[in-house]
Amino acid sequence: MSNYTKATNFASKDALPTGNAAKVVKGTEIDDEYNAIQTAVNTKADTNTPTLTGVPSAPTAAPATNTTQIATTAYTTAAVAAIPDTLGGQTGAYYLARGNHTGVQAQSTITDLATDLALKADLVSPAFTGTPTAPTVGSASDSTTTVATTAFVQSAIAGSGSGSQAQNGYETLPSGIRMQWGRQSISGTSTTVTFPIAFTTACYSFTCSSYKSGDTGGADVVELIKTLPTTTTCVVSTNNSHDEVLWWAVGK
Repeated sequence: MSNYTKATNFASKDALPTGNAAKVVKGTEIDDEYNAIQTAVNTKADTNTPTLTGVPSAPTAAPATNTTQIATTAYTTAAVAAIPDTLGGQTGAYYLARGNHTGVQAQSTITDLATDLALKADLVSPAFTGTPTAPTVGSASDSTTTVATTAFVQSAIAGSGSGSQAQNGYETLPSGIRMQWGRQSISGTSTTVTFPIAFTTACYSFTCSSYKSGDTGGADVVELIKTLPTTTTCVVSTNNSHDEVLWWAVGK
């Protein structure tokens, strides 16, 4: 870094008598002055975002200063040395070094950590006690490794099929198989059983028996009338007059 020093005293030339060769201002003198100025400028740092080199120095700030003032190494060393003693005499840079954290810590200051840890479950194959709880999955179709609560299981069971558990009712299994049952009054020796809900594909099997109040001779055989049951009905007949037909049908 260099500072500018004027080499030619131009004002002194004014006092020289006319005709004195030294009174003349030469172009080389002016050129030398400008070159010296440029050299000095090139070795100075900008005030805005300067890029410093070498070993820059600055005044050391007073202890505890908390501003935009430059922090010298002397300021930093003093600040580190002033850190309170919290680990048995280990202060300053020694205190900041992780490998030197060997001070003894009373268990009471961490609320009996060993006891608290013993009450925690392992992440791998935990063995819970008491009444553990977990969030209930919202989707009944969830089929992942997510924990299933009792509420989820009961909801899944309730939604595993659909139907009507009435005297004339039905139950549709998750597979699509549908079971239907009921009691149908019979007028004379023939009646048409109408299923509580239509089978989507077909009625695979239909069985029934007749009932007559006060009959002690046993129920007569019930027969299908020529045609197989449809998806919605089945016509049955008996060889004698009865009160009701009790029936059962399976299909899909």
